[in-house]
Amino acid sequence: MMVAHGFDGDRLDDLRGKTLATYPRVPLMEKLFLTQVLAQRNQTPRDFFGEIKECKNVRDAIVAVNRRKADCVLVNAIAYSRQVANQPGITLRPLVTSGAFAAPVIVGRPSTIDSLRAGLWHRIQEETLRLHRTPEGKQCMHFWRLSRFGKPNRAFDSLVQKNAAEYPINVLLRLHDEPDVLK
Repeated sequence: MMVAHGFDGDRLDDLRGKTLATYPRVPLMEKLFLTQVLAQRNQTPRDFFGEIKECKNVRDAIVAVNRRKADCVLVNAIAYSRQVANQPGITLRPLVTSGAFAAPVIVGRPSTIDSLRAGLWHRIQEETLRLHRTPEGKQCMHFWRLSRFGKPNRAFDSLVQKNAAEYPINVLLRLHDEPDVLK
């Protein structure tokens, strides 16, 4: 949860009754984080915030907070850093942060992929794992702010387990109850 540098507060409760800038397609983990921290206070976003300002996109939501047209925005570090890289005048500060979330994954069923063409599952994995070594792949990695793709390892599995414990499935049910608040 980011706020403008001049915001007078340093806790989530200081945002009670304030304006949250939001945008279409807020990532699931951000939604889960906000839903969980507000549920700990027996609140929903609609109850907690005085206003939820729908912006056109993440950039506009960040700019709204920077220009003090909203008090806070829920945004991940990658999306925020992309905006700052393109607009150095943005100077928000984190008010509340989550722990690390496991990186998104590409999921598929090997038998289904291989039914399209024999060996395709293995080929897709090979190509994806070496993508960062090609000129086009390097450009994509830079744009996505990634260094490379990799197969899940023990550290990834541990982080997934930690995330699942911190954000149990019942948090998803709370999101279902208020689907229109954080789109």
